[in-house]
Amino acid sequence: MKIIPSDQVIRVFGACDPVEMVQDGEEFWVECRDCYDGQIKSTKDRRSQMDTTRLMPCTGPIAVDGAMPGNSLRIEVLAIEPSDRGFMPLKPGLGILGTQVTEETTYVVPIDIQRRTIRLGRFSIPLKPLIGAIGTAPRKPVPTSVPGDHGGNLDTREIQEGATVCLPVFVPGGLLAVGDLHAAQGDGELCGQGVETSGRVKLRVHVSPEPLLRPRVETQENWITIASAPTLQEALSIAAADMVEFIRRTYQVGFDEAYRLLSIAGNGGISQVVNALVTAKVALPRNLAR
Repeated sequence: MKIIPSDQVIRVFGACDPVEMVQDGEEFWVECRDCYDGQIKSTKDRRSQMDTTRLMPCTGPIAVDGAMPGNSLRIEVLAIEPSDRGFMPLKPGLGILGTQVTEETTYVVPIDIQRRTIRLGRFSIPLKPLIGAIGTAPRKPVPTSVPGDHGGNLDTREIQEGATVCLPVFVPGGLLAVGDLHAAQGDGELCGQGVETSGRVKLRVHVSPEPLLRPRVETQENWITIASAPTLQEALSIAAADMVEFIRRTYQVGFDEAYRLLSIAGNGGISQVVNALVTAKVALPRNLAR
């Protein structure tokens, strides 16, 4: 099985030479650096001292044989193996309550892989690793720190083991890249970060003829449409419109019925509100039709 090492990274999603080619249906491992690119090693390291040009390295890009513009990629997340520690540096201005942060500090978070827990002071939190950034190459370059129609820095907690991430293909090969692992993160990523860590992920990728405009995540329980925009209202509206269209195509119903179903069975949510564009999501249970 191929292992794609983290010595080959991008910091901009865009058309460039792939570091590896995988086949339709192939399983492979991707090693990922943390979003700070290893610049934080202890509580003495500060976010303000980091080289910001090194932030958000994503391993890749990885070409998928046969993927062409107009297709989509179905990326199964088979496993996520985080490191045994993560980092949460705070500084004034960071996150939704950043004006209340008065001192710059860094917290090193122990990750107990065996017990599947994270320790934050006296609090024990379940280990729920996720992929923060996963995307294909868009038509125009986009920094890896920015989410968009291609995916990118989505910070969506449902992108965990067992999920399938569906992404549009805009250029030949798709040019997939992955990074920004989190050991845990809540909806909104409200303080500007999850438990940021390094590690590796095991993926299986398929080329699909389904045309997609934006990312969709499929879990055992839900379909989830995802959109990023300058405002939360706009992002949520786009995600809702995508879900209504998905309902119409999947169940062969009209707009009014799909819209009503969305309102009584769907759930709007927030992935993150701290990046250059905010990301919203709409989830719909998969077991509604009988």
